Amino acid sequence: MTLLALFIGLAGISFLYETALDEQKTRLAEIVQSKARLMEAVARFDAIQNPEYPGGSEAATISQIKDAHARFQGFGETGEFTLAKRVGDQISFVLKYRHNQLEEPSSIPFDSHLAEPMRLALSGQSGIVIDHDYRGEVVMAAYEPVAVLNMGVVAKIDLAEVRAPFLYAVISWIVVTFGLMTIGIILFFKVGYPFVREIQESEENLTITLNSIGDAVISTNEVGQITRMNQVAEELTGWLLSEVRGRPLSEVFKIVNSVTGKPVPNPAEIVLTSGNIVGLANHTALISKHGEHHQIADSGAPIRNHAGEIMGVVLVFRDVTKEYQIQKELQDNETRFRELFNNMGSGVAIYEVVNGGENFIFKDINPAGERISNTTKEAVYGRLVTDAFPEIKSFGLFDIFQKVHKTGQTEFHPITVYQDQRIKIFGGKLCFQTPDR
Repeated sequence: MTLLALFIGLAGISFLYETALDEQKTRLAEIVQSKARLMEAVARFDAIQNPEYPGGSEAATISQIKDAHARFQGFGETGEFTLAKRVGDQISFVLKYRHNQLEEPSSIPFDSHLAEPMRLALSGQSGIVIDHDYRGEVVMAAYEPVAVLNMGVVAKIDLAEVRAPFLYAVISWIVVTFGLMTIGIILFFKVGYPFVREIQESEENLTITLNSIGDAVISTNEVGQITRMNQVAEELTGWLLSEVRGRPLSEVFKIVNSVTGKPVPNPAEIVLTSGNIVGLANHTALISKHGEHHQIADSGAPIRNHAGEIMGVVLVFRDVTKEYQIQKELQDNETRFRELFNNMGSGVAIYEVVNGGENFIFKDINPAGERISNTTKEAVYGRLVTDAFPEIKSFGLFDIFQKVHKTGQTEFHPITVYQDQRIKIFGGKLCFQTPDR
């Protein structure tokens, strides 16, 4: 009976070990796929919204990933994420290692026996492998290419950590009294709990990552029900994730045309139907739970599995209300300037400097200027001032133009008579330099 109990216990532990390995592989694969798709979604959003970021939109994405990673301590005792790209014949790691203090991770030759999971990811492959990581430690790793960034991401954990609970269980089973079934059940829960906790920690870490992103992020499942939402999205929508998890996105993400007030098609529904990446049109406003309107810029992308099937949608959006307000103020100022320019009684002309002040080109003239100069804007626009008014140099006004350009000081040309073959004008001129020169 003792041998039978021992055999049954060892067989049970072996079964649990294999089951736990499969669960660990599945969990790592889901995590790394989610990470890769999220990075790609942020990269696509930055490519649209942050093209002028120093270093380009890719630098903006990498900056957000590094900022989020700085708040992430890894999972379990040895688990970590690594992100890298291939630079020539080297694997260049982007994120700081968990297992040493280097601020700038060292590169590894691409043909080295180290970092096999990352080499597979950078070769465009995805999957799970047990092999050596960048330290030479044997790890269980899930790897996935990040196509948009031309990088690879790996989620890994030391195989020794995965095996440790089971080695302890085997020793305990041998030592404990004749491997009673009751002890087997206890060991099941004792061995299984750390993995449940690791899954919980992984979920918490993913939440921390989402909340570290500066843009609002909402993800849904394949039928458009909300599965995740970060704090920025909670602030803009007015809803907490705990309130809306499992609810249709259309009930939370309510958008309208800010000009007409008419509803705008939900981008998640478009993505789920078409399978394409979509962006919102201009003048789109998000109506929060409390009725607040936020002008937003948005993009939506499908989340796909290995088979290419759509598993859900991720939306990345941000509040651009202030940018819209600034644009409106600029438009209003332009309108007021144009009304003043067109309706003032004095003639006004605007010139552009040519060749450092060698000459000046007509850029605009108001109706009073057209009347006084007996010309039209169409007749002088784009012409050199010396062509439009041949006697301007002998008149003395050309010297005034050049002096104003050189000193930036306002100058007054006294009241005199200008005359050429076309017109005769009696008057004075006030010349000054505009801010944009």
